[in-house]
Amino acid sequence: MKMLGIVKDELTTSAGFVLEFRMKPVPSLRLLNHDPIPIDDHVIYKAELIPELADKTDVDGFLSLEDFKGRISYKALEHCGGLRLAC
Repeated sequence: MKMLGIVKDELTTSAGFVLEFRMKPVPSLRLLNHDPIPIDDHVIYKAELIPELADKTDVDGFLSLEDFKGRISYKALEHCGGLRLAC
């Protein structure tokens, strides 16, 4: 999750994230946290993003796909050990 730009230090069991995607007005996505709670089925809310990404989101928290890929592609490649297409 940190490689995606989400500010999160720990996860409870079964917790994770959701990528919400939309095509209009431009291809974009919103990163959401998912916390399962025994009383409720699920709690899903906007994730806190690193400043580099948070500054580029719109009022609804969506980030253009190009801005996201520009940040993530480099980090993903770096994590995989170089210029490999997939881990």
